[in-house]
Amino acid sequence: MSKNLIALKPFTYAGRALQAGDPFTASSAEARALCAIRRAAPADTYQTAEAKPEVTKETPEVKKPSGRAASKKASSKE
Repeated sequence: MSKNLIALKPFTYAGRALQAGDPFTASSAEARALCAIRRAAPADTYQTAEAKPEVTKETPEVKKPSGRAASKKASSKE
């Protein structure tokens, strides 16, 4: 039984140079191996929509240090 897959990375399979996103068919055993090494994913679970970044948390502003740090000699003379 053959399975429909989508290439996740560029590689050569059955004499074809596949690019990421290319659909292809492989036997059950080969499909299991290709999925295990992350070269392919089953075509029915492949996501084609682009991921959209979401802001989940605002980051607080970081205070910048003021020029030079006070030296110990200057504070001990006073």
